[in-house]
Amino acid sequence: MKNVPKKMTLSQLAKASQVPVSTIKYYIRKGLFPSAIKIRKTKSLYTQQHLNRIKLIKKIQSKGNMTLAQIKEVTDLVDKEDGEDDSEIHVGTKEFKTEIIKSATALFQQKGYDMVSIRDVTNNLNIGRSTFYKHFNNKKDLFIQCIEHMVETEAEELGLIYSKLDKNSSQTIYKLGDVLYQINPSWSKMITMLRTAAAYNPDEFTDSLNAIIYRKIDVLENSIKEGIKTGLLRDINARMLAIIVLAIMEYSPDYMLALHGEDIDNEKIYEDLKDIFFSGVLKKEEKE
Repeated sequence: MKNVPKKMTLSQLAKASQVPVSTIKYYIRKGLFPSAIKIRKTKSLYTQQHLNRIKLIKKIQSKGNMTLAQIKEVTDLVDKEDGEDDSEIHVGTKEFKTEIIKSATALFQQKGYDMVSIRDVTNNLNIGRSTFYKHFNNKKDLFIQCIEHMVETEAEELGLIYSKLDKNSSQTIYKLGDVLYQINPSWSKMITMLRTAAAYNPDEFTDSLNAIIYRKIDVLENSIKEGIKTGLLRDINARMLAIIVLAIMEYSPDYMLALHGEDIDNEKIYEDLKDIFFSGVLKKEEKE
């Protein structure tokens, strides 16, 4: 079914699946459903996973005369394979807040800061305004936390690479570069929006912009220092290199787009950057 919301109420799930609410409630009571997103004591939200579960139950029922108890054995196996742990994502938890941040980040990148409203955010997740305000003071607070989340996620991903060092040092370096490459488009869009906001409302956004930039530099610097410590990189000025990398990440997409237009070959540009960064710019002298 087209235009199925990412987060659905029980009635919306019933409409999307063409199964009565009473039947879905019966499935829930019998333990055939994955955990829902708990909004409050009397209300939960459901996702594509729950819609798929209904389809699975209907498909099993159409194949034979299996009882619900037997069907539950099948769905329990599916949940075990999927890592379902019967834990719910409740309002007020870090997990639920992350759900809002991820959804809002996509909206900001799609529509821009000024064009996104709190109503857009709540509608996209099918939650109420009161739920939103349990986690964020206002749209600005949400926007800033979206960018902060990007930076902290990047820090975690860079750290994970060092925790599983590759025997081939160049491959480890390339993996670090891949993390930066993957996050670069999103980072460039979000930080550009924040810089624009700070230009028009310096008193409101400048402190947040500076704090995020300094944190981003710290993340990059710490990663470079870890590379030096593990012997992957030579002993260099880590903070200076972090600033250079940040500048490339922030400004290169706009300049490359202006130079190449919509036909920009991101993969080729990335390969060129790796060549310049890891091979240097000086021509190697031939040995006599």
